[in-house]
Amino acid sequence: ISYEPYNFKGRLSDFPLTVAYGRKIDALRRRYHDYLWDAPFRDTLGAEVSANGQMQYSVFRRSDGKRAVVVISLERHRPIIARVSLPGPVGTEVAVSPEKPAPAATDGTLQIPARSAAVLLER
Repeated sequence: ISYEPYNFKGRLSDFPLTVAYGRKIDALRRRYHDYLWDAPFRDTLGAEVSANGQMQYSVFRRSDGKRAVVVISLERHRPIIARVSLPGPVGTEVAVSPEKPAPAATDGTLQIPARSAAVLLER
């Protein structure tokens, strides 16, 4: 992770928050490494995501077919609600995030704070 905010145009006062969030992201990636590190990146193949704000998403698919869908909010000042749809689901769906890393049951709906991320996992 590059901890320099705003592509080398950051303010020194932003740095502690940037590093703290980066550590949360790293912890989430380590905890769910079989989904987010070891599984092949599939771009947006294997999921459809809609939201009430700006977002981007990526899909990772393990060898057993179970997917992780990482959704990031590009909104600067407001949370978004994203709806993840998985064609041909392989397992039950849970949500995790840097702020709430413990799995919580979900129907595919993710509440994502501004400039943050959430992950839907098939278990």
